Amino acid sequence: NEIVYIHSKANELGFWNLPELIATPGIDTANSKAVRYVMTMNYKEKTKQVVFFSDYVGSDKLKDVATQMQKIFFNTINDAESRYGKLKN
Repeated sequence: NEIVYIHSKANELGFWNLPELIATPGIDTANSKAVRYVMTMNYKEKTKQVVFFSDYVGSDKLKDVATQMQKIFFNTINDAESRYGKLKN
């Protein structure tokens, strides 16, 4: 159920159209202290990875979609862990 939900939200928000890197132009991403979110969706024949820097300054729409997707991933994982219990190492 979680995978179907994430997939439908990704399609609805346009995750597949996001650029691979969402960072403020001109910043040194290798040395940035900003939190970066790496969001990856893997399918049999298709993979999409987006790296989103939390200090991004640019298109509000792009930032909004990336933020929404980050929250969807985070909340969905947390909800599943609370329902099924966290995996033990």
